[in-house]
Amino acid sequence: MPQTFAIALAMLLLGVATGYYFRYLHALSKKRSLEIDIKEREVDAEKKALETIEKAEAKAATIEQEAKQERKSQEEKISQKETHLLKREEMLDSRQIDLDSQKELIQTKITEIKSFKAQLDERKNDIEKKLEEVAGLTQEEALEKVIARVETEHADDLRARVEKLDRQSDEAFEAKASNILLAAIHRVGNNIPSNVMTAHVEIPSDDLKGKVIGKEGRNVRAFERATGVDVLIDETPGYIVLSSFDPIRREIARVALEVLLKDGRIQPAKIEEAVDTARKEVATIVRKMGEKAAYEAGVPNLHPDLISILGRLHFRTS
Repeated sequence: MPQTFAIALAMLLLGVATGYYFRYLHALSKKRSLEIDIKEREVDAEKKALETIEKAEAKAATIEQEAKQERKSQEEKISQKETHLLKREEMLDSRQIDLDSQKELIQTKITEIKSFKAQLDERKNDIEKKLEEVAGLTQEEALEKVIARVETEHADDLRARVEKLDRQSDEAFEAKASNILLAAIHRVGNNIPSNVMTAHVEIPSDDLKGKVIGKEGRNVRAFERATGVDVLIDETPGYIVLSSFDPIRREIARVALEVLLKDGRIQPAKIEEAVDTARKEVATIVRKMGEKAAYEAGVPNLHPDLISILGRLHFRTS
């Protein structure tokens, strides 16, 4: 009996120990599973963080590259504008040198005229002395005699000097016009802002703007070839911008475009007709404005080339 009790007690203790052992193993397994789950979450979090960092770095690199390209594009545009302005300044300097040279030539001619006038005064005094020597004749007879003698002795010289005076009168006349042009060019070069290189033409509707552009831009290209100006069409409603450094071309383009918009039929053939009409109209305006400027300046009989230059200045300052 005591032996049986001992065996039962031993089995009970073994069962209790086995239960505790299996509970320990279960707890240990659960702990390891929890640690693995935590580790996996940490790995996933690190992976997501790395992906986020990589995306952010890629986006930052893209933004930086776009910024570099934009800056490079702006620098190129600025460089082109500076080159153009430098060429324009050199051209104006060249014109200034030419005008200064002409001015010096005119001053030389004026000096020669003054010298010739002094010679004429001296010749007049000689004639008066000769008149006194022939006092026995009537005044008319004496004068005729002296004049005849002078004409006989100095016919070639007098003819050459008269022709020279005629030429110098014309040169002095045009000199005044040159001075006027010089002042005008200085005024224009100093006072016109750099943005006066465009003309805005009002477009009544988007349909007309589409006609101006044409299929695949055909009409715009034809218009630019015919006029030599750039046509700028952006999202701004109601306007088309014409850009050119040449004010006459810009005015011809503006007049031609207004003719086309009024007609409504916009195609390459019509564009050529409108540009020809605009050229004639602008040429008439240039001539009239040049004649008006010459008249107001007190030099109405200028050479046609000078009249044309004065007329063109109207579009540089209007």
